[in-house]
Amino acid sequence: MILFILLFISFNSSAQAPAPSWIDSLRQQIRQEVLDSIRSHPECLQISQERPAVGLTRFKGRFELGVYLEMYYQFDFNHPQDQNRPSFVYSHNRHNEPNLNLATIRASYISLRFRASLALMAGTYAQANLAAEPAGLRMIREAVAGFNLLRKGSLWLEGGIFSSHIG
Repeated sequence: MILFILLFISFNSSAQAPAPSWIDSLRQQIRQEVLDSIRSHPECLQISQERPAVGLTRFKGRFELGVYLEMYYQFDFNHPQDQNRPSFVYSHNRHNEPNLNLATIRASYISLRFRASLALMAGTYAQANLAAEPAGLRMIREAVAGFNLLRKGSLWLEGGIFSSHIG
């Protein structure tokens, strides 16, 4: 809602003509609703210096599970005979067929002192980008474990196979 308000205000401020009355009334109504919401829930504006627990204790943590799927269809006007695009194209590399570019499943465990995650992947991206890797490692996207070095604070020592910033 806030993004909409900011876009609306910036769009309106760049206009040359004065705003129609319905825009002014809508702006006033949104402003009033935001102010009423803040007045009815003042605790939302309080800033706490305490470390948020987020349901975690020292030894008990929480599990998280995530899934990501990316499909594509691509047509190459050069009509490659083997349906493969050039070898330097490591993502979306199949011609004239619907395909799964990347499917990822990620499981994580998070506590105050320990965290770990394991993510596995499949699809044409993994096949093309990790072709030189040993067969057993091609499906690993992330395998990380970490330990918090501070009892009251956050300084993590982590190791493993990390996700790359380039994919």
